[in-house]
Amino acid sequence: MITGYSLIIAILLFNLALAAIALLQKRTWYLARFGTSALVLLMFLGAVRLFLPISIPPVTNAIQSFVFLPRVVAILRMELMPGVEVQAVLLALWGIGSATVFLRLMLTFRRLRKLKELYDTKCSDNSHAVQTAEKLGLKHYKIVVSPYVGAPFVTGVFRALIYLPELDLPDSEFEMILRHEYQHFKQCDFLVKGFYNMLSIVFWWNPFVHYFHRNLDRLLEVRCDAAVKKLLTNDEKATYIGVLYRIMRHAELNGITNLPAKSSSSAFVLSGEADYENFVEQRFRLIASGKGSAKMQIISIALVMTVFSGSFLFVVQPHGEPPSAEVADASRISPEVQHIVITADGRYELFENGEFVIELPEIPEIFADLPVIVKER
Repeated sequence: MITGYSLIIAILLFNLALAAIALLQKRTWYLARFGTSALVLLMFLGAVRLFLPISIPPVTNAIQSFVFLPRVVAILRMELMPGVEVQAVLLALWGIGSATVFLRLMLTFRRLRKLKELYDTKCSDNSHAVQTAEKLGLKHYKIVVSPYVGAPFVTGVFRALIYLPELDLPDSEFEMILRHEYQHFKQCDFLVKGFYNMLSIVFWWNPFVHYFHRNLDRLLEVRCDAAVKKLLTNDEKATYIGVLYRIMRHAELNGITNLPAKSSSSAFVLSGEADYENFVEQRFRLIASGKGSAKMQIISIALVMTVFSGSFLFVVQPHGEPPSAEVADASRISPEVQHIVITADGRYELFENGEFVIELPEIPEIFADLPVIVKER
């Protein structure tokens, strides 16, 4: 069942997942040894947990909060004026804030669409890039080469649209760029970014979501680099690092406007990002490093799965407040179909039609008229 408190736990656990990802993705030693698989899985399962804010009565244990949550609940239920509680005002502000962020995001996408139209109209006929893509066997793609593009990026859901700057590059470097951008398309990074755009609208007040959203591109870039370098020899890795550096310098020296990475599946380089130089150094080190430990990657994935499963084992609620009051109307409480069992070890269990419903911290007043059965040792 879903209660207000199980929803709070789901949001809290989601934030903890984002914080763990943001912390670990900046640790080069961790990425070199464990890879990105566990972090990507944690990002996915964190979102799943957010949309599954459930407690399972036979499995979920209620942890009683004696001070903090009762005070929070009391504040939320305070009336600012007759019939208007604090929680109603906060929900209204939440809605207004989400609508404002949504409109601002739509204006940004409108500007980006016009910028993309400029790329499509002011483009060069570069058969070299097309031939290189055909040589690699890329499917469902379209390549646009434009002097207005600062750094390579890809967009599209069902068909990859790869945008390239107007540079004279050898075949080997063109191949590296196209492999990188097409990998973003294969990994559906555009959809990942769209999902977190949506979350930034809903949770506009949440600093964890915004911080993670700002750093999401780094995780996706490192993940893409790891997938591409699996197919490269040591010499090709050097070429890959070289073209990364060349594209980065091109974007910096020419100051050419580019679609922000948040609007596309990826930009090949993320110039202008905070702590950018450290991130570039991290990418170079990871590309040049080995494959990492397969055993440690499996262990980290297993750990993430264990934590995810264990997150359904508890829920925090104010002391003395019956969870059923969150989901059931008082008219449903009936001595004919419900009773309370006091177990041999002193626990209170609510049953309905002979079926266990939930464990109670005590017998609240709302259940005072229900039959009580005491089990002896």
